[in-house]
Amino acid sequence: MKSRGGTSATNTSTTSVVPAAPVELGRYWLELDSVKKGAPPTKVAALVPVASGKSFKFHFTFAEDGYLYVFGPGDKNQPTAFLTTKPSPRTGVTSNKVSKNVEFSFPKDDEKDVHSLTLDNKPGTDNFTIIFSKVPLSVPTFLSEPVTGNPLSAEQQAELKAFASKFQSKPPVTELDESNAQAPFIRVKATPDQASNPIVFDIRIQHN
Repeated sequence: MKSRGGTSATNTSTTSVVPAAPVELGRYWLELDSVKKGAPPTKVAALVPVASGKSFKFHFTFAEDGYLYVFGPGDKNQPTAFLTTKPSPRTGVTSNKVSKNVEFSFPKDDEKDVHSLTLDNKPGTDNFTIIFSKVPLSVPTFLSEPVTGNPLSAEQQAELKAFASKFQSKPPVTELDESNAQAPFIRVKATPDQASNPIVFDIRIQHN
């Protein structure tokens, strides 16, 4: 329109896009084996140092059905597959499929003769890579191969690193929840666009 001075005035408006806020995709905590026989296990959120050589189990809950993959330090701290689509019978787990809002223990905590995971005896930090996908993954191929306990080859390690980097360019958000001091846990949050792809996050366990 024309202003009093005869110049043209244009009404402009700008629309800003507000990024979608991360929503909770899942949560996890660790169950440490009790020192005394018959004593209840200790629940921790993997953020506080624990004793080296300690045995433990992972507990996960996800907001959607999906498939879980776990990699971490095995023999001589070499990267090793702990959970794929074909789990080791020694873990008590027959499938890596997880159900919506149903707690998944790895290794399974209600089976006899199940071997827990054990931290290195040498003080340090054990790093585990966790992959959650809404669909089964066949690439890299070792994601669908039987768990043997053998370290990943150099080629497989490179494939895992490339896969993780691809989906961790914008890593999920992790938040500690200690509202119940006896049962702390970590929330894993992701934006809707992230949740459509495999979610990759690290669990670092410091021990001394």
